[in-house]
Amino acid sequence: MKVNCYLTFDDGPFSYTSTILNILQAKGIKATFFLTGKSMANSSAKQYMLVKKMIDNGHAIGNHGYDHDPMTRKGYKNSATADVKSDFIENHDYFTRLFEKNHDNFPGFSCARLPGDGRFMKRFVTMITNDIQIAHINWNIEFSTNGRMGHLAHKDWQGVKGVSCSKSDFPSGRDIILLHDLHWRGKELMLKQLLSKLQEKVIFKALDKIPPGHHAVKQAT
Repeated sequence: MKVNCYLTFDDGPFSYTSTILNILQAKGIKATFFLTGKSMANSSAKQYMLVKKMIDNGHAIGNHGYDHDPMTRKGYKNSATADVKSDFIENHDYFTRLFEKNHDNFPGFSCARLPGDGRFMKRFVTMITNDIQIAHINWNIEFSTNGRMGHLAHKDWQGVKGVSCSKSDFPSGRDIILLHDLHWRGKELMLKQLLSKLQEKVIFKALDKIPPGHHAVKQAT
């Protein structure tokens, strides 16, 4: 029997994200994109089109902070909570203005994710859930291409050549899966093969109806 899981992509959108969206549409997969406004601030018209397409295609969108900084534990330890809070507020305001510029209404983010090691830093997670009052989403399993992320030890995962994973097994029910948009640029066949393999046992859902709080692992169906 297949299980429900949640596919997430971090750090975009980028121009390449259009390819990701096309692949997901062809496979009938819903995902959640954690967005950073700075990633395409110099190409705002295309940025708007990509985010609009995400929403129109039934994907969810999450707040990932405007500039993806801080990212490391050291960076967080040297950062004021108020500054990171401002970065997340700035990201929301940026996309609100972007949609207004295109005579559209920004629907808001359904959830948030601190960049990098932020999930380990309690005061920042608490700031997201208590001050910004939005769910903070961690992940259970991560995929990338072989050699891209040193901590993903299981290479050629489940026979998918070129793809590495943090675990050897398939995701469990309600697992949250992490990928990054740009890791698959030029690796479209690998991504398609990975998604096809996952679809043997997984049904993908978007993180679009989430109660406030810190969802470190399992997300309620």
